[in-house]
Order: sequence, then C-alpha cells, then structure tokens
Amino acid sequence: MVTHFILIRHGQTEWNREERFRGHADIPLNETGKTQAQKIAARIAGEKIDVLYASPLQRTLQTAQSIAETHQLEIQKSDALLDLDVGALEGLTVDEARQAFPEVIDKWLNAPGHVKFPKGDSLRAVRTRAEKLLDELAAQHDGQTVALVSHRVVCHVVLCLALDMKLDALWNLKQDNGCINRFDKTEHGYVVTLLNETGHLI
Repeated sequence: MVTHFILIRHGQTEWNREERFRGHADIPLNETGKTQAQKIAARIAGEKIDVLYASPLQRTLQTAQSIAETHQLEIQKSDALLDLDVGALEGLTVDEARQAFPEVIDKWLNAPGHVKFPKGDSLRAVRTRAEKLLDELAAQHDGQTVALVSHRVVCHVVLCLALDMKLDALWNLKQDNGCINRFDKTEHGYVVTLLNETGHLI
C-alpha cells in the first residue's frame, strides 16, 4: 500500500514579507496570508483528505483551519512540524543577522546542513523529528492521504528526505508561501510527484 502526503507551507506573515528569521516566534498570517490560506483550501477542496496535521504555531494553524473547514477535519497539532528554532537570530532580518553572526549566516547560505544556531537548533534535529513523524504517519494511515501544514525550512527538510538529498542541498529547492507539494511513501521508499505548486495563488 501507499500513503499519500500533501505538504503545504503556510501563508505569508509580515515577517515573511520583511524577510526576518521567524523560528518559534508565533507570528500570525497577514491579510495576504489569509487569502492564500483560502486559496489553498479551494485548490484541494475536491480531494479526499483523511487526516490533517499542522505545526502548533498561529501561522500554520490559520492556514490549516481553512482546509479543516472545507474537509470537516480536526487539526492534529504536531511539534514535529514546528519550524527550526533559530535561537538568537529570531526576529532579525538577514542583513541584521549577517552583521551580528557573519559566520553563522555564511554557513547557513552555503552549508546549511552543518549549522547549529546560537541558542537554537540544527537541521539535523529537524530531520530526525520529521523522519520519525513521517514513518509513524505512513504506518498509521496506510492507503490514506495525509495533509501536513508546516514551515519553509521543515518543508525543505522533508523534501530533501523524500528526494534523498543531503541537507547542504537545502537551497536547491524552493518553497514559496502557500505552496503545495505532494509525495508518496511506498514500500520501496518515497516518490515526489509535485514540488512548490503555486498556481492556485494567482
């Protein structure tokens, strides 16, 4: 049997627009993000979705809520879908972070798989928890479709896992706000069928 996954990045927040490091800061969707959430729900309204999981932060729960209402599902909160903890960089713009932590930013842009954020976390830790969650969900929902609403970095990490890519290749993929990805978990491994779809946002 196969478990089908729909992986969704949450809609836009003001910190996305300002390109600030977000991490575990509980930032809500802005008006653009709320519209994106509605468009995501409309895009997959006709599909069968059996369960819906989301990170417990506002921006992901608000995005998931539109899907939950359309499909009459409860949102299952999962800490495994939480954004990367960027520690001391939380709230900083990229330029501010580059001034304060030049070595961290250089490594983040060029070798992200080897970064440990000051007072924060690493991609390896995100991958460990994401992989555990996917294995559990595949076992629990064999033959079903699972929707996941998460954050940019987590989406990147999950897709690197599914594509058998190293974490240093993180930026070889793109994940826009409100995008949809699809992949299957089969007995032979993962098969990615859609990446960074944003046509529904136009």
